[in-house]
Amino acid sequence: MKKILGDRVLVKPIHDVTKSSSIYIIEKAKPPIEGIVVEIGDGMHGVEMQIKKGDRILFGRSSGYDIKELGEEGLMMKMGDILAVLEDDVKVTMR
Repeated sequence: MKKILGDRVLVKPIHDVTKSSSIYIIEKAKPPIEGIVVEIGDGMHGVEMQIKKGDRILFGRSSGYDIKELGEEGLMMKMGDILAVLEDDVKVTMR
């Protein structure tokens, strides 16, 4: 990949993003996923990116598109799909 454009972000998920095919789960019941920001675009319309490479983030399960390049896998998503930037000592648990 030469360059990421606009407000797009390339993310490497920390947890497995597999989807269950045997049980239908409504979207609101699916917990968000953690990931690490690998690459970011330059922003759009004069708005700077609010994240940086290496940030640990939280995003929704339906966010992004699968990207496979040179053996690496990740998700390409818009900055608006990111729910939060997590601090290093924060652990995400679902109830």
